[in-house]
Amino acid sequence: MQMTLWLTKEVLSPETPRKRCAVLQHLIEVTKYCLELGNFVTVFQIISALCSSSIQRLKKTWDHLPHMVSDIFYRNQGDTL
Repeated sequence: MQMTLWLTKEVLSPETPRKRCAVLQHLIEVTKYCLELGNFVTVFQIISALCSSSIQRLKKTWDHLPHMVSDIFYRNQGDTL
């Protein structure tokens, strides 16, 4: 729970959508590597943070995310939930 809250705070901290997007992209890439390593606890915590309502409603931030990266997120989200 603490890690999920910390990750949420880290995504929300930057002031511009582009900077928040960079944090989102990094977390999604970390999630991909954690899946490859079998670190499912961390994967679940990252996805929980990214699925929180406070992050999901950042439409402009998600719009800046490259489609390839958002596809990885939604594919991984389905694999772990």
